[in-house]
Amino acid sequence: MGARIFNQSENQPIETIFGCVTNGEVWQFLKLENETILIDAKKYFLDNLERILGILQAIIDFYSDHSENA
Repeated sequence: MGARIFNQSENQPIETIFGCVTNGEVWQFLKLENETILIDAKKYFLDNLERILGILQAIIDFYSDHSENA
């Protein structure tokens, strides 16, 4: 929510914000879209690094695609 408030105060609202929580071994992801928070209930462990990096790449791709269409 802090990122959303900051962007709105700068007149640069972002409809979709992704987030991640980790302790370095366990990762969990979420997405704030408009007023809806979607929390991925699955926990990703460091031994599945390929999947974690894939999720992070998907987030980068999401913003790359949306910035090209803006």
